[in-house]
Amino acid sequence: TDLECKFSAAFSLVVTLIDGGVNLDNCTESFLRRSDVQALLARTAYLEKVPGAEGFIRVKTTDGRVLEQALVRPQDLTQYSEIREKFHFCAVPVVGQSKASEIESQVSRMEQLESVTILTPLLQQ
Repeated sequence: TDLECKFSAAFSLVVTLIDGGVNLDNCTESFLRRSDVQALLARTAYLEKVPGAEGFIRVKTTDGRVLEQALVRPQDLTQYSEIREKFHFCAVPVVGQSKASEIESQVSRMEQLESVTILTPLLQQ
């Protein structure tokens, strides 16, 4: 399902190969059901990590080559610009650009707000 794919190692690999990375646009039922996605998923296996072994991705190509790459741990968003970009990516499709910008503005000065109820109308579609 679209919810399960967000937590699937196999889907993460397939979507990265096809679309460059996992995001809200490709964690959908329609993307998941695409024939190219399903074809790669059918040829993808996730093996539990062996104790004492480092995590890696192994790809066997159709010409028999085997490519390996160590897994890179996801980064926490630490820079304000990264957090802002992710917030807008998630919020704009739901509330629109102007409301997303206003929410960002109000949240950035949350400690000065008389009440957080000022956010209520901004969070509604």
